[in-house]
Amino acid sequence: MAKMIPPYIHRDVKSNAEKRIYTLIQNDLQLKEWTCIHSLGLAEHTYKIQGEIDFLMVGPKGVLCLEVKGGNVKRKDGLWYFSDKYGQITKKTEGPFRQIADAHFSLKQSLSVKFPEFFSNILFGYGVLFPDIEFNISSIEWSNEIIYNRSDRLYSFSLYVERLVKFWEMKCPQKNILSNSEIQKIVDYLRGDFEIIKPLNFKLDEREELSIRFTKDQYRALDQMEFNDRMFFRGTAGTGKTLLAIEKARRLAATGKKVLLLCFNKILAAKLNSLLAKEEVKNTIEVESLHKYFLNVIKRSIWYQEFKVSSKDMPLDKLYRQVYPNYFIKAIHEVNEEYNYLIIDEGQDFLYERYFIALDYILKGGLACGHWTIFYDPSNQAQMYNNFDEALVGKLKGFGAAEYYLDFNCRNTKPIVDAASLVSGYAVEKTRVQEGEPVEYLYYVDDREQIELLKNTITNLQSNGLSYGDITILYPENSLEDRIIKKLEIDHIPIKITYENVGLLDYNRVSYCSVQAYKGLENKIIILIGLEELENDWISSINYVAMTRAKQMLVVLLNRNLRGSMGNKFINFIQSS
Repeated sequence: MAKMIPPYIHRDVKSNAEKRIYTLIQNDLQLKEWTCIHSLGLAEHTYKIQGEIDFLMVGPKGVLCLEVKGGNVKRKDGLWYFSDKYGQITKKTEGPFRQIADAHFSLKQSLSVKFPEFFSNILFGYGVLFPDIEFNISSIEWSNEIIYNRSDRLYSFSLYVERLVKFWEMKCPQKNILSNSEIQKIVDYLRGDFEIIKPLNFKLDEREELSIRFTKDQYRALDQMEFNDRMFFRGTAGTGKTLLAIEKARRLAATGKKVLLLCFNKILAAKLNSLLAKEEVKNTIEVESLHKYFLNVIKRSIWYQEFKVSSKDMPLDKLYRQVYPNYFIKAIHEVNEEYNYLIIDEGQDFLYERYFIALDYILKGGLACGHWTIFYDPSNQAQMYNNFDEALVGKLKGFGAAEYYLDFNCRNTKPIVDAASLVSGYAVEKTRVQEGEPVEYLYYVDDREQIELLKNTITNLQSNGLSYGDITILYPENSLEDRIIKKLEIDHIPIKITYENVGLLDYNRVSYCSVQAYKGLENKIIILIGLEELENDWISSINYVAMTRAKQMLVVLLNRNLRGSMGNKFINFIQSS
């Protein structure tokens, strides 16, 4: 059996004659010392821009170029006519004998230049195959000895190869035998294996552009809901809620509306402020985290000193849920602040009745008659702060609020979406970015091994052309900052993301943050470290949030004790898919 390159005939090959010859060569046991290349293109043809050889045989006896013509053949008035099984006729000024002779001569020239040490004295010839007809026409232009006819199909293909070899040996006697290494050199030159890998940073940049385009497509949701005064936009992570919130604020501010955009995470608020800082509409949009907004109003009132006294040694849960909104209500009567439009991002983090009683005071027309939009994910992220009240959503919808369901993910690649669903157990909307780098799961025994895995991961990413600024390390427990990240030895000190620096991060440094503080943000590459458990609602919410922050690549570091749990999750995910 000859070695075939490629090892199968491509489905795009239309010629049944070529398919038949391919099979005959492939299955002939007498051709085991030969290599056959199918459809060899010739960039350096003697007079054509591009030539082609249907089959090239390279073996100990030499090199043979084969031209295959299926169907019927006719020559009239110097023109050649070829018809296929469908009756389609192709007309050419050049016949198959001239075609293969010229291609054979072009290839011979190229190989003699490439391999002068052995190629000058080897057999080189060609043949023409008509596997569907008996081509018995004699002419001064060709020899019938090099023709393969329909009747030849009754015999092994190696007999035709032997006939060609004998014919060309008579033409050019005393030719050398090609060694195995010489055969391989010729084959490698003509159709050698190679793999040129597109740099990882290029691939990620291309997918980033695709994700941006899909995100802009999501703006249609705002267009469709433009005339609703009160709205909910519901969607899982990655569906563009934050970007839609910003775009909604921009559009409103452009019409002269005074807009308040609130979120729960103060780092996210700082990031949104930095995005809007250079825009003309920035003066009519106020962006802040909920409790910082409450505090800013309280500070401008006579109640600030009393608030500070009341806040002292107060349990945090009671401080944020009761003291802040209560003093805000007192302060707002004095400050007398009002907005035309209220936008809330990551609403599941603070859809809590006491907060909304307070916010009712600052919206023109109140929540019942005013204009507001809430972006939220009630199913997957609500466990993180336990502030989500489904009954409150029902009350707000009672004010005539419409709801729009964001039904596709435009941030994460499919491997990341699948991983987030698998590990957290929460559903993530199907993504439109179908291709992506596989998610990598790395298992550690102790802190020392986790530090080493983290270091190697960052070093490998940087060596593949990724900027350090593309990488963010997330962790579920604050203790990991001192135990792992501050002991990480790379060529710079990673930077912790804070309220003060989030809009000015150094692109040449790896960043890190707790999952809770990073909520609502994103980066090209996320490395989630320190996973010690998987099976409770809080950690499921943490894993869901952390993993869906990754736009292009995700690496997860887990305790080795979780191998069994992960195996079960893989099985369950596959069975449910």
